[in-house]
Amino acid sequence: MNEQNEIPRVRCRELIAAMMTGFQPACVIGAAAELDIWNGIGADCVTAEEFAEQLECDVRALRVLLDALVAIKMLRKENDRYSVDEEIRACLGDDDASMLPMVRHWLSCLRSWSQLAWIVRSGVPAPRISGILGPFGEREAFIQGMHSLASMTAGPLIEELDLPPFTHVLDVGGATGSYTIAFLRKYPDAKATLFDLPDAVGAAKKRIEAAGLSERVTLVAGDFYRDGLPSGADLAWVSAIIHQNNREQNRALFAVNMLANTESGGTFTLEEITEDLQSAGFTDVDFIHPTQDMNSVVTARKP
Repeated sequence: MNEQNEIPRVRCRELIAAMMTGFQPACVIGAAAELDIWNGIGADCVTAEEFAEQLECDVRALRVLLDALVAIKMLRKENDRYSVDEEIRACLGDDDASMLPMVRHWLSCLRSWSQLAWIVRSGVPAPRISGILGPFGEREAFIQGMHSLASMTAGPLIEELDLPPFTHVLDVGGATGSYTIAFLRKYPDAKATLFDLPDAVGAAKKRIEAAGLSERVTLVAGDFYRDGLPSGADLAWVSAIIHQNNREQNRALFAVNMLANTESGGTFTLEEITEDLQSAGFTDVDFIHPTQDMNSVVTARKP
């Protein structure tokens, strides 16, 4: 009987050990992202000594990190020289599709998750701990990370949607403009207003100019909690927002100002979202695009 019970116990211990050490490769990749290891090496092969001088890092510590990246196949090493495979460079380079900003954001999230016990006991978010990028660098990583996700999904998603007729879309929390650009490309007669915090609007301006859409877009910088929404739109697009707020905040958001970072966000069922929309004065709630990822779409009409 003891022998029979020992097998599940061993598997349980192995499973727990595997889950509890899962943070290690994430921290290695995250540290390399903050140090910009992959772009720093570039197309060359470098030694730890050469690279340490370039990055202004401790040689021994950097070598340990580089060897750890080799061990998890994120770098190559031959004759004490390190290089980057093209597949890795394609994922973690410096173009718009790069995962690098998102990796930096995930590392920031990891620092918060590590304080989960304190969060559960207190009921409030833990104090923000910044990495070597600092708070402004991490904010930039978040904005660019959201852009890298949206740039892959916005165009295909908007193409799939069958929306009611509109002439002017308000992109609430529009970040770097991925959805604004997707809307205007699908609807060539429409105009758009993008509303977000100043640093996001600055990034959006560059991308919208590059897309040749500046004449059709009004950029408005503001804070969703403090500032009124820009007027004139007959369609409001609210993407990746409501999970940041509790239900009472979301009701106020739809009725008055809308959204922002919060200390009491969550995830909500369709029934809860419907109830909140109706409480805020919306009708004809419709789940028009159900998916298993974060790209589901609910529509509603304001009489």
